[in-house]
Amino acid sequence: MDSSTFDRGWMVMWDVEDLSILNRLDPELVKKNIMSDLDDQGFDSGLSNIWAVVDDNIPKTLRDIYESAGIFTTLVPQGCRR
Repeated sequence: MDSSTFDRGWMVMWDVEDLSILNRLDPELVKKNIMSDLDDQGFDSGLSNIWAVVDDNIPKTLRDIYESAGIFTTLVPQGCRR
C-alpha cells in the first residue's frame, strides 16, 4: 500500500463474517454495487476506499483478487470479532 491508499474522502468498512461468500462474488461487481448504492442514497462521490474486515485465515490469493479490484482487507484473528 502506498500513500494513495489513504486519499482524502471517506471509506466503507465491510464486515465479512463468512469468508465463503468471497468465493462466490465478483469483486469488481461488489465495488460497483457499493458505489451505485451509495450514489442512489445521495452520498457524494468522495469514496476513497472500501475495506473488507476478514478473519486472518483468508487465503492470500483471495485477498489479492479483492485488493486488485480496489477492495482492501483488514485482517483480524479468527474468532475475535465479538
